[in-house]
Amino acid sequence: MKILNADPNFGRPLTENQIKDFLSNSKLNIHIATIDEKGQPNIHPTWYYFDATKNKIYVETARSSKKVENLNRNNLVYYCVDVPYMPYKGVRGKGIVRIHEDIRGKGIVC
Repeated sequence: MKILNADPNFGRPLTENQIKDFLSNSKLNIHIATIDEKGQPNIHPTWYYFDATKNKIYVETARSSKKVENLNRNNLVYYCVDVPYMPYKGVRGKGIVRIHEDIRGKGIVC
């Protein structure tokens, strides 16, 4: 995990432990940005699960969702989880997505 301070004049960066705590205990949506067939960005707010032992974020969605369609073409994703009030706090990043079929056949996990 690489930690950056996005705006050095506006607050301090969270430590790795603070990031893990924030993602593990947050009840906020994650906003995922994917690229569509026209090369345009799409933002998808959704629930997530953060596995702090593996540093992985999991999202469940339908096989036919726009997220899956876009990620099958380009598996690079940008994401953001943040609080919309002072003091502002959040986690942003990018990553490579691997799609896993749900063994029960009910959906997929990204």
